[in-house]
Amino acid sequence: MRVENAHARSILSCCANNSSLTNLSEIKGQETLFEGVNNFVFPNKNSSISKKCGKELLKFMTSRNYFAHHYCKDDELNSRNSELAKEILSACVISLLYIYSVIEI
Repeated sequence: MRVENAHARSILSCCANNSSLTNLSEIKGQETLFEGVNNFVFPNKNSSISKKCGKELLKFMTSRNYFAHHYCKDDELNSRNSELAKEILSACVISLLYIYSVIEI
């Protein structure tokens, strides 16, 4: 598998280089699960759609870390009208579609 698109490589590289944003060791002090990701600014050389996809990738990574190691937001996630659950699902779907669209097998 490889990524031929330079913009996609830039976004994926930026996500990999800033994976510390997905670290949830201080989650109890955060207002939202994605506080670090939401405050992150991608370099201006990337298009707005690429930046949006990059943020969704970081949210997807954060979600994976949450479900693997934490439980403090579980009550919020169990609600039928949870904005957090919607945000996580959206991040997962957008990330999978983005990865599928840029990787050449």
